[in-house]
Amino acid sequence: MHMPYIIDGHNLIGHLSGISLSDIDDEQLLLSMLEVYFKGIRKKAIVFFDQGSLLNSGEFNSAFLEVKFVRFPKTADEAIIEKLKSLKGNAKNFQVVSSDNWVINNSQKVGAKVISSEIFGRKIIEKNRIAQNKNISNDDNVEYWLNIFESDS
Repeated sequence: MHMPYIIDGHNLIGHLSGISLSDIDDEQLLLSMLEVYFKGIRKKAIVFFDQGSLLNSGEFNSAFLEVKFVRFPKTADEAIIEKLKSLKGNAKNFQVVSSDNWVINNSQKVGAKVISSEIFGRKIIEKNRIAQNKNISNDDNVEYWLNIFESDS
Protein backbone atom coordinates (compact mmCIF):
# COMPACT_ATOMS: atom_id res chain seq x y z
CA MET A 1 0.00 0.00 0.00
CA HIS A 2 1.38 3.38 -1.02
CA MET A 3 1.01 6.30 1.33
CA PRO A 4 0.90 9.99 0.43
CA TYR A 5 4.24 11.71 -0.03
CA ILE A 6 5.82 14.93 1.19
CA ILE A 7 8.75 15.88 -1.03
CA ASP A 8 11.74 18.12 -0.38
CA GLY A 9 11.71 19.50 -3.95
CA HIS A 10 15.13 21.11 -4.35
CA ASN A 11 16.77 18.25 -2.45
CA LEU A 12 15.23 15.77 -4.91
CA ILE A 13 16.32 17.85 -7.93
CA GLY A 14 19.88 17.70 -6.61
CA HIS A 15 19.76 13.89 -6.80
CA LEU A 16 18.20 13.51 -10.28
CA SER A 17 20.18 13.05 -13.46
CA GLY A 18 18.93 15.21 -16.29
CA ILE A 19 17.86 18.10 -14.05
CA SER A 20 20.13 20.63 -12.41
CA LEU A 21 19.34 23.16 -9.69
CA SER A 22 20.94 25.74 -12.00
CA ASP A 23 18.33 25.10 -14.74
CA ILE A 24 15.92 28.02 -15.00
CA ASP A 25 12.97 25.60 -15.20
CA ASP A 26 14.23 22.98 -12.72
CA GLU A 27 11.05 23.09 -10.63
CA GLN A 28 8.81 22.71 -13.70
CA LEU A 29 10.89 19.78 -14.98
CA LEU A 30 10.62 18.05 -11.61
CA LEU A 31 6.87 18.69 -11.38
CA SER A 32 6.35 17.22 -14.87
CA MET A 33 8.20 14.05 -13.85
CA LEU A 34 6.33 13.83 -10.55
CA GLU A 35 2.98 14.35 -12.28
CA VAL A 36 3.60 11.30 -14.50
CA TYR A 37 4.82 9.25 -11.54
CA PHE A 38 1.98 10.04 -9.14
CA LYS A 39 -0.69 9.77 -11.83
CA GLY A 40 0.72 6.32 -12.60
CA ILE A 41 0.58 5.11 -9.00
CA ARG A 42 -2.65 7.04 -8.26
CA LYS A 43 -1.24 8.70 -5.14
CA LYS A 44 -0.96 12.29 -3.99
CA ALA A 45 2.08 14.29 -2.99
CA ILE A 46 2.91 17.68 -1.55
CA VAL A 47 6.12 19.18 -2.93
CA PHE A 48 7.87 21.90 -0.95
CA PHE A 49 10.33 24.35 -2.52
CA ASP A 50 12.17 27.31 -1.12
CA GLN A 51 10.69 30.24 -3.04
CA GLY A 52 11.71 29.81 -6.66
CA SER A 53 11.09 31.23 -10.10
CA LEU A 54 8.08 29.08 -11.04
CA LEU A 55 4.66 30.64 -10.63
CA ASN A 56 5.56 33.37 -8.22
CA SER A 57 2.01 33.14 -6.90
CA GLY A 58 3.45 30.57 -4.50
CA GLU A 59 1.35 27.56 -5.43
CA PHE A 60 0.68 25.13 -8.26
CA ASN A 61 -1.78 22.28 -7.91
CA SER A 62 -2.97 19.34 -9.98
CA ALA A 63 -5.02 16.25 -9.23
CA PHE A 64 -1.98 14.48 -7.78
CA LEU A 65 0.40 17.27 -6.80
CA GLU A 66 0.11 20.11 -4.35
CA VAL A 67 3.07 22.47 -4.58
CA LYS A 68 4.14 24.92 -1.91
CA PHE A 69 6.71 27.66 -2.42
CA VAL A 70 7.87 28.65 1.05
CA ARG A 71 8.57 32.33 1.56
CA PHE A 72 11.78 33.55 3.14
CA PRO A 73 12.76 33.60 6.02
CA LYS A 74 11.12 30.18 6.50
CA THR A 75 12.70 27.28 4.60
CA ALA A 76 11.08 24.38 2.78
CA ASP A 77 12.72 22.07 5.33
CA GLU A 78 10.98 23.88 8.20
CA ALA A 79 7.66 23.90 6.32
CA ILE A 80 7.88 20.12 5.78
CA ILE A 81 8.30 19.50 9.51
CA GLU A 82 5.53 21.99 10.36
CA LYS A 83 3.22 20.13 7.97
CA LEU A 84 4.06 16.78 9.55
CA LYS A 85 3.51 18.16 13.07
CA SER A 86 0.13 19.57 11.99
CA LEU A 87 -0.87 16.04 10.92
CA LYS A 88 -0.29 14.85 14.51
CA GLY A 89 -0.76 11.05 14.62
CA ASN A 90 -1.43 10.92 10.87
CA ALA A 91 2.22 11.76 10.12
CA LYS A 92 2.88 8.00 10.25
CA ASN A 93 0.76 7.67 7.09
CA PHE A 94 3.15 9.86 5.05
CA GLN A 95 6.45 9.18 3.32
CA VAL A 96 8.94 12.02 3.27
CA VAL A 97 11.35 12.19 0.32
CA SER A 98 14.62 13.87 1.33
CA SER A 99 18.30 13.18 1.85
CA ASP A 100 18.69 16.15 4.19
CA ASN A 101 19.70 14.80 7.63
CA TRP A 102 17.76 17.47 9.53
CA VAL A 103 14.57 16.72 7.56
CA ILE A 104 15.07 12.94 7.95
CA ASN A 105 15.64 13.11 11.71
CA ASN A 106 12.72 15.46 12.39
CA SER A 107 10.39 13.51 10.10
CA GLN A 108 11.18 10.28 11.91
CA LYS A 109 10.65 11.98 15.30
CA VAL A 110 7.00 12.62 14.40
CA GLY A 111 6.56 9.10 13.02
CA ALA A 112 6.75 9.66 9.25
CA LYS A 113 8.51 7.18 7.00
CA VAL A 114 11.47 8.48 5.00
CA ILE A 115 12.80 7.52 1.58
CA SER A 116 16.06 9.04 0.35
CA SER A 117 16.02 11.36 -2.64
CA GLU A 118 18.50 9.04 -4.41
CA ILE A 119 16.23 5.99 -4.15
CA PHE A 120 13.04 7.89 -4.95
CA GLY A 121 14.74 9.63 -7.87
CA ARG A 122 15.63 6.26 -9.39
CA LYS A 123 11.98 5.17 -8.96
CA ILE A 124 10.54 8.16 -10.81
CA ILE A 125 13.11 8.00 -13.61
CA GLU A 126 12.35 4.30 -14.13
CA LYS A 127 8.57 4.88 -14.02
CA ASN A 128 8.86 7.75 -16.52
CA ARG A 129 11.00 5.60 -18.82
CA ILE A 130 8.39 2.81 -18.73
CA ALA A 131 5.56 5.32 -19.37
CA GLN A 132 7.42 6.79 -22.36
CA ASN A 133 8.06 3.32 -23.79
CA LYS A 134 4.37 2.42 -23.40
CA ASN A 135 3.37 5.61 -25.22
CA ILE A 136 5.80 4.85 -28.04
CA SER A 137 4.59 1.25 -28.42
CA ASN A 138 0.93 2.37 -28.26
CA ASP A 139 1.58 4.91 -31.00
CA ASP A 140 3.28 2.19 -33.05
CA ASN A 141 0.26 -0.07 -32.48
CA VAL A 142 -2.13 2.62 -33.72
CA GLU A 143 0.04 3.17 -36.82
CA TYR A 144 0.20 -0.59 -37.40
CA TRP A 145 -3.59 -1.03 -37.23
CA LEU A 146 -4.28 2.09 -39.30
CA ASN A 147 -2.00 0.69 -42.00
CA ILE A 148 -3.75 -2.70 -41.84
CA PHE A 149 -7.22 -1.18 -42.16
CA GLU A 150 -6.20 1.35 -44.81
CA SER A 151 -4.69 -1.38 -46.96
CA ASP A 152 -8.05 -3.28 -46.92
CA SER A 153 -9.96 -0.43 -48.53
